[in-house]
Amino acid sequence: MRPQLLAAGVAVCAMGGFFFLLNPLFALPSAPLTLSPSAGPAGTFVNATGSGLPAGSRVFFYWYGETPGNGTYYLVASAVPASDGSLSPVVVITVPQSYLGVHNVTVSSIGLGPTTGAIPVGDVVAGAQFNVTASGTPPSGEEASSASGLSPLDAWGFISVAAGVLLIVIGIFAKERSGPIEPPPGEKFCVFCSNTMPVGASKCPYCNGLQPREAAPPAG
Repeated sequence: MRPQLLAAGVAVCAMGGFFFLLNPLFALPSAPLTLSPSAGPAGTFVNATGSGLPAGSRVFFYWYGETPGNGTYYLVASAVPASDGSLSPVVVITVPQSYLGVHNVTVSSIGLGPTTGAIPVGDVVAGAQFNVTASGTPPSGEEASSASGLSPLDAWGFISVAAGVLLIVIGIFAKERSGPIEPPPGEKFCVFCSNTMPVGASKCPYCNGLQPREAAPPAG
């Protein structure tokens, strides 16, 4: 058993719990947003409906990323929710030319211009996802509701807890490291070859202090 590894595992697990506790403080608003269809090629007209949005205040729809690795939000629509917070009439979004795959559609309570590199967490009021498919693929009839994927804090929490548990398991089964090896009484280790020799000896009888032994005189 390795107490140091056990202590480290417990500490890492505690850090994971701390991430879980922090998550509610930074959770995104959960106003429902639905996209129909949920998938299709660029140019698809998408109906966005929702509820629980800021009534009477204009909200802005941003499309995330048009090219791979492009961390930019593009303004694709805006609307003023009805008095009950719903999108009535529905908002129509035209899917821009984008890389194939899943894209986030984020609704912000403030306008950040035609493009923006980030949307402050406190300004996000709803969001959903749309899957861009190849041209010629018919749009999907399925609806995409508000994304409720794993938040970054939850992800770090799970990773920390898993790492902590692994450290604890290793600490339980790992053998305690043995202490330094001591020479027998009255002897010491040679610093060159690590063999033992008498404490009072000036040179090791095995390696002669790494000095070459004198050659024996030639036979007469």
